[in-house]
Amino acid sequence: MKDQGETRRIETGGAGFGEADEALIEKRASDIAHWDGRTTPNERDREEALRELRSPVPADLTDTQLTPAERPGSGVPAVSSGTHTPSRTPEDEESLADELVHEGIEEADRDSRISAAEESEASE
Repeated sequence: MKDQGETRRIETGGAGFGEADEALIEKRASDIAHWDGRTTPNERDREEALRELRSPVPADLTDTQLTPAERPGSGVPAVSSGTHTPSRTPEDEESLADELVHEGIEEADRDSRISAAEESEASE
């Protein structure tokens, strides 16, 4: 039976993972440097990594600046404002697959005629 400490679940309202250690900061800094096209992280990358790991929410999106409707978990599900488009049937009785086959045959015929004309012009 699994030990309860082994389960990995997302905890709502949890305290987080604690203080970031040097290895985690260095890994995040390496990721940032890689995205910027560099092979090794610099001090600025390490500062950015430390800031991100200490506060995962961007500074410009703090909870005090958001309206109650914009806050995560406000209880309102996301709603699509799209509209339904009715299905279309082919105008004639020919199915779509048949139509695509005929188009493919016509394209192949046209391509073979063009290549034959180019070969005859080259041999002249």
